[in-house]
Amino acid sequence: MALRAQIPLVAVIDTLAVLVVYALLLAPRLSFRIRAVVFSLICYMVGTGLLVAVGPVSQVYLLAYSLLSTMLLGTRAGSISVLINGITLFALGASGLAVENMASAPKEEAITAWSVVTSNFVFVNVLLVLSLGAMLKAIESALVLEQSARGVAEHERSALLRTNVSLRSEIDERKRAEQALAESDERFRELAENVRDVFYNYDPINDKVLYVSPSYETIWGRPLSGVYASYLDYFEGVHPEDRAMVMEATERQLAGEATATEGRVVHPDGTVRWVRDHAYPVLDESGAVRRLVGTVQDITERKEAEAVREALEEQLREAHKLEAVGRLAGGIAHDFNNMLTIILGHASLAREALEPSDPLLESIESIAHAGKRCAELTQQLLAYARRQTISPRVLDLDEIAGRTTAMLHGLLPSTVAIRWIPGTGEKRVKMDPSQVEQVLTNLILNARDAVGERGTITVESRLAFGPADALSQVAGPQVVLSVRDDGCGMNAVTASKIFDPFFTTKPIGQASGLGLSTVYGIVKQNGGAIEVKSEPGEGAEFRLYLPLCTEPAVPAAAESKIARPPMPGGDETILLAIDNTAMRTFVGQMLARLGYTVLSAANAAEAQRIAESHASGIRLLIFDEAKPPADNHDLAAHIAQAVPGLRSLLLRAYPAGDVQKQAHDFPNLYYLGKPFTVSELSLTVRRVLGEAPSAPPHS
Repeated sequence: MALRAQIPLVAVIDTLAVLVVYALLLAPRLSFRIRAVVFSLICYMVGTGLLVAVGPVSQVYLLAYSLLSTMLLGTRAGSISVLINGITLFALGASGLAVENMASAPKEEAITAWSVVTSNFVFVNVLLVLSLGAMLKAIESALVLEQSARGVAEHERSALLRTNVSLRSEIDERKRAEQALAESDERFRELAENVRDVFYNYDPINDKVLYVSPSYETIWGRPLSGVYASYLDYFEGVHPEDRAMVMEATERQLAGEATATEGRVVHPDGTVRWVRDHAYPVLDESGAVRRLVGTVQDITERKEAEAVREALEEQLREAHKLEAVGRLAGGIAHDFNNMLTIILGHASLAREALEPSDPLLESIESIAHAGKRCAELTQQLLAYARRQTISPRVLDLDEIAGRTTAMLHGLLPSTVAIRWIPGTGEKRVKMDPSQVEQVLTNLILNARDAVGERGTITVESRLAFGPADALSQVAGPQVVLSVRDDGCGMNAVTASKIFDPFFTTKPIGQASGLGLSTVYGIVKQNGGAIEVKSEPGEGAEFRLYLPLCTEPAVPAAAESKIARPPMPGGDETILLAIDNTAMRTFVGQMLARLGYTVLSAANAAEAQRIAESHASGIRLLIFDEAKPPADNHDLAAHIAQAVPGLRSLLLRAYPAGDVQKQAHDFPNLYYLGKPFTVSELSLTVRRVLGEAPSAPPHS
């Protein structure tokens, strides 16, 4: 009944406690510790109040106070709450506020019983607080450990994240580097496989080839495995004559010097290639050579082009030299042949005037012989300059070569043998037969001097097809005529000069130095080429390359042969226009002795005046060549206008321009080569005057 009476009070206390707790929950500005103390005190006050109001049943609130203090404020606060609970319970019991509510306890024993209850409560309270404190301590330790572990894990996680980021960045960087390296390797592979030059990297310290590009196999003609196995494979491919140069360059490279050398490599099949090697030493920090890197370039085509260019330059120099000699020969032929004509003419007249027993006849013959020798020298100069008068026809080269070789056999010592080896097939060429004889004569006599007292001279002919070499410039089918001897031979310097006019290795007075230069001029004049191969002590061989002619050969018997009476003359009137006084006087005297009426003029203007005043009587104009040659035709044309039907005879030392074109443009113009004899002059004049204008022969 007493408990029921206290129910309203208990409800009020509990309601107030709940409201206070709720208010504390809505006051977040208060610190946790303050709110924890307030929560604990509320439990304590509620427990104390209920203990007074309803008795020991309300001790649970005091236990709640101790447990809450322990949970919220720690074991120390819980221990203090236990002490406060004990004091409170004992004080309430001692004061008698709750004793009367103690059931089953006699009054006289109430305090003792309350003390026991209080002691048990305190004991239980202590156990609960200590247990809860130990548990909280363990939980706290576990939380600390967990937090520590979580911190360590978080730290490790952060470290792992950083490491992962770093690794990912490193992996990305490595991937980029690998990709760049792959692209670089691909570019280098494309470069090495497609560039024709050789790239190499050599370790001289360990004598090891580190890299050689695939072009090595093309340029050296050897497998890459050979040079990787031994660096000597590189030297084995070098031309034997260039190995000393390559070794010297290698020594300079090992001394730290960059080099650039040109040499030859020989393939196993004998093919020779020209290469240019650029080598660069790579130095370490101490300045010692640790690598040799470089490139090798195939320059065969360039070398061949240079050889062709040098040959063409040599041909150009030869052409310039030929032109210079031609101008010289032209000047000599014009003036010198005038004097020779006079000398030979007067010698001929003197010889005819003397009796065979006259002692002066021998001197006259000597004069005539010397004059002819001078004329031959002049013709040799003109032959070298390609300006001598020629009459080419299609002929069988073997026939003339065989005849000339047999004829010259008598000029050789008995201890010198000469062999004629005609090749198979017809060898027709279009040349003046006298030129073929002159060429063979010069070459065979030159070979005779080279072999000395004993030896063999071989003359051989054969057919060839295609250019003979880079220098011949003879395309298509050709005839090759060679003269070979086993004499003393000559070195390269001498061989390069033998075709120069006036060059000779013989003592002064024994040779004019025009023999081989004449051969050269004749061959060039006929569209051919000539080359010489010789070594000291190994003899010499001259090869002539002449275009093969497909036209049928003209037999020697088919050549026109004109009967030549001693010195035929006539009574016609001849206008003589020669600027050289001695030449004009001589020709005039000869024509007058032959019965002709001669009108002489010293120049073109005088000749025109004479022609105009004697237009009806003049039958022939004889004039000397002028410079430039066009003046010759101008003179003939002007006088021909004044004298209709006039025929003209030009005295010349060499052909002037295209003879066929001149024959078409000036059908009444004839030629007589200088020097000439009185007999040749008389025959030519008579033939010109006796021929019909419609079909004039040209000498």
